[in-house]
Amino acid sequence: MGHRANFVVIEHRVARVFADQWAALECALVLQEGPAASRKWVEALEEAGGLMPSGFAEAGFLLDFDEVVMMGFGDVGADLQSLDEESAACAAALNRDPAKYLRHVARVWPGWKLIWDERGLAAFAKHLRKRDIEGIDLDLVEAASANYAVITVSVDKGGKVTSSKRLRSAARKRRDEEANEPAAEPDLNDDWAGVMYFLPDVGFMSRSDIERHLAEARPPWDVARTRAVCEQLLAEGELLQSADGLALAQNNGMNRDLLARMERQAKAAGEATPSAKATKVPMKR
Repeated sequence: MGHRANFVVIEHRVARVFADQWAALECALVLQEGPAASRKWVEALEEAGGLMPSGFAEAGFLLDFDEVVMMGFGDVGADLQSLDEESAACAAALNRDPAKYLRHVARVWPGWKLIWDERGLAAFAKHLRKRDIEGIDLDLVEAASANYAVITVSVDKGGKVTSSKRLRSAARKRRDEEANEPAAEPDLNDDWAGVMYFLPDVGFMSRSDIERHLAEARPPWDVARTRAVCEQLLAEGELLQSADGLALAQNNGMNRDLLARMERQAKAAGEATPSAKATKVPMKR
């Protein structure tokens, strides 16, 4: 299969893509020579029309001379014993800790932002789209894994180095997506389902107990809205016209006209009609 690698050079909003079957073995070592030497090395490779499938590329880097950003991924596949002392130290640092590797090469990248992104070619494609650069085929690039790390090292022109590491997991991604979702507008049935979920024995509770449980529920329920919902559901006949509904109505201090009407309907149906102090009948689930 070789050791395939992809490279991108961007300048004046024009991007060129390069590829090689073996460059993944040592492409990261080239970066220790600085941006000019790295560019010269890449431009000696074969130019390609687009990025290869994500699973094919074992390494690579992107050089954006407009935004002064280097973005790389992968590790050094070469035998460390075959490298000179400085290259071996650089390779060992990358294989062990990409952040340490970036700090190692940062001295020859003044003014640049160096990024090591585990998403690989998916990160390259995202950068190209963000910059609205056309003419590069990105169709073969697959979506990134939900779990990845992004390490950033910035070097000011005075040589001062700052670094950060961002971890991304599938669970955190879901939490972020859920947090950004607009709250759904609840309807009566949703509210009622929520009340019954949190308060399955609402028919046994006093009004004060219900208010306390509503206040303690997570997410908290609005007491006034819940009473209004219950009353409207009763009025629309959504609750069974039975002793079950009567117990709920009595305990919640519902509208007396509604309660009287329900009592008459329950009697006509031949069902037991509990009083406010009678044994409570649980709601049907």
